[in-house]
Amino acid sequence: MVVPTLTIVGAGVCGRALAALVHPDRFDVTLIEQRPDRVELGTAFGIWPRALRVLQTIGVADRIRADSVGAARGELYDGTGRRLAAGAGPGILLTPRSTLLAALAEAIPSSVRRVRARVEDPDTLDGDLVIAADGARSVIRRRIWGQEPRSAGVWALRGVLADPALAEGVAREYWSPSGVVGITPHAGPSTNWYATLAESAPDAAAALVVARRTYATHPEQVRRVLDAASAGQTAWHEILEARSTTQLVSGRYVLVGDAAHAMSPHLGRGACESLMDAAVLARALNAAGPDGARAYQRSRLVPPQLIRMAGSGVRRLAVSGPTTYGVLRALTRAR
Repeated sequence: MVVPTLTIVGAGVCGRALAALVHPDRFDVTLIEQRPDRVELGTAFGIWPRALRVLQTIGVADRIRADSVGAARGELYDGTGRRLAAGAGPGILLTPRSTLLAALAEAIPSSVRRVRARVEDPDTLDGDLVIAADGARSVIRRRIWGQEPRSAGVWALRGVLADPALAEGVAREYWSPSGVVGITPHAGPSTNWYATLAESAPDAAAALVVARRTYATHPEQVRRVLDAASAGQTAWHEILEARSTTQLVSGRYVLVGDAAHAMSPHLGRGACESLMDAAVLARALNAAGPDGARAYQRSRLVPPQLIRMAGSGVRRLAVSGPTTYGVLRALTRAR
């Protein structure tokens, strides 16, 4: 019996999860990694309950729980410090990126071939199926689908600070026309933070200068966090959003994760949707072989696109100004 071959391009959350979930007796799997030695900052992924169930299936949920924190309370403020909404935490785990990626890597069976390479031409790849898990700037989506991601016109900083007191045990976001700043508890214990900017910068150090200037009149908690941040512990990147598509499968190529539905991070669902893609695709492939890709497309074509659009809507809402914030505050009866 000839075992079909599966080539996964990209070893982020989705690529690693898929490699861990595909049954080694059903496929000959190769995982192509461009930078396997890359060191990730330990900033937080939000892991929602459905995504945690995927991690349970992989066998790493206990490890993730042990190195994650939750927030008992969430609060939303405007840039002046006026509270817009508040309530119990949403029941998600705040998990260090480094922890999640390491746990997924260790769950990959030894039968999976790990190849270090940069893919420039998808046509040169072997595989009955080639899985595009190569991120928002996916080479495979560009070459096979003819689509580039769309810039949101927003740049994001994220980092971790050793002092847990900066988060005060509460997940807070500050919305203003200048952008969004979020501050949450984190494993360690420590403080996780993120901020958006409407202008680019050459590197993290310059971006921090811009952020401190942009949010100079924000509440003290925001200013303290940005003043404490260092370039070496700060990531800086452009926010990209995938364009709409009517197909996730084209011939032997399959889009997953950010290659399929890169989204603004304003709902904290990117990693979760990548895990869901991996779970649905692996289940379909394990059941039906390469033909399972079509079942995956039927299941996963629409839901992540709706979340992507919702995230874009929240991004625009967050910077829409005092009138919108007043309506939000009235609707939620924040005190």
